Amino acid sequence: MSAPDALRDAVAHPPDAILVDFRMPVMDGLEFLRALRAKPRHRETPVAIVTGDYQLDERLVSQIRDLGAVIRFKPLWVDELTSLAKQLVAGTARDN
Repeated sequence: MSAPDALRDAVAHPPDAILVDFRMPVMDGLEFLRALRAKPRHRETPVAIVTGDYQLDERLVSQIRDLGAVIRFKPLWVDELTSLAKQLVAGTARDN
């Protein structure tokens, strides 16, 4: 699913939490997050941005955090993803 499609789905069917990759075609994870936060019902939706980019610019990291998302670095194993999803839904996910 593309990021624009996922954004439309999130608006139509608000999820409990969102996991999104940072590097995507058409719209990256930060653009997705900005567009999501522009929607009144999604200003507080828990979001985690996942990336394999260990050289992510600190300005981007700050913007992501300022928009209320947490960042996780790949690889993430199934148990880590499950734990992250549970933390997002419970409102306890924090950056390491």
